[in-house]
Amino acid sequence: ASPWRAALLANAAKLFKAAGYFTRASDYWRQAWEIGRDHADPAVRGQAEYALGEHLAVLVTFGQVERLEADVRLAAGRDVRGLAGRRVAEAREALA
Repeated sequence: ASPWRAALLANAAKLFKAAGYFTRASDYWRQAWEIGRDHADPAVRGQAEYALGEHLAVLVTFGQVERLEADVRLAAGRDVRGLAGRRVAEAREALA
């Protein structure tokens, strides 16, 4: 899939979250992560990591522990930095 699709999904998710459609936003961020996580371009991977972080933040906010446990593993072994890294760390702390 195109890295443009990942960017569009991540941005649409941001709009859905602002409008109160948290589940849809979370699903879009998860899709953006799936598309961009192993891309050769570091900018695309960064966008994917941002999407994963936001997805995890929604799961933490709404206490979706089972999905959170599964999805926090997606960041295992990755050097996720910045806001995305903070979101991943918060998700791990929420599970502790």
